Amino acid sequence: MTRYFKNNPKKAAGLFFIVCFLIFFKVMTHEKDKSKQLEIGGPKITLESSQKKEQKKVSKPNLKEESSKKIEIETKEPNAINSFKMNDWKPTSTKQKEPHHTNFGEDSIDRQEMQTAFSTALNLDTKQIEEWWLDSYDTTSIYGYLSNKETNQFYKVSLKWIKNEGWLPESVIELSKLPEHI
Repeated sequence: MTRYFKNNPKKAAGLFFIVCFLIFFKVMTHEKDKSKQLEIGGPKITLESSQKKEQKKVSKPNLKEESSKKIEIETKEPNAINSFKMNDWKPTSTKQKEPHHTNFGEDSIDRQEMQTAFSTALNLDTKQIEEWWLDSYDTTSIYGYLSNKETNQFYKVSLKWIKNEGWLPESVIELSKLPEHI
C-alpha cells in the first residue's frame, strides 16, 4: 500500500487530509460533550426528596451558615420596616485604653471606630454611610441614625462598648424615614 501512495502523491495527501479531518472532528465533538457537562450557572444539581434533605440537616449542620445567621428582633422604633442582629458580629479592634469615655468628636479615634462598627453592621463602606444623628443610651451604649448615600435607605444602628475590645454592633433597624426630631 505504501508503494501505491508513493506513486500517487495526490491521493496520499487526500488521505492525510481525511485522517486529519476525522481526528479534528473527534476532538471537537469530545470538547462539545465536555462543555455540555459544564453548564452556565454552576454544576448540575440533583433534586433530593425533602426527607433526605431533613436527614442531612440534622446529621451535618452547616456551621458557616449558622455563624452568620440574621436574627430578626422586635422593636418599638416608629417607622421600623425590619430589625435584626447578626450572631457573628465582633467588636471592632480598638486603639483606645481603658477607662473608655465616649467621644463623639468628628476627628476622635472613638468616632472613627464607631464608623467602622456602623460599616460592619450595615455591610457598607464607611464612605457610603451618611450620619444624621448620634447619641448615647448610657456610658457604654450608643446609637446612630444613618442612611445609605446610594439608596437613601435609613437605619438606626445600636453599638455597645466592649471593654478592651471596641464597639460591637448590637442591632440594625431599617426605617421608612428618619424621626421628626432629626
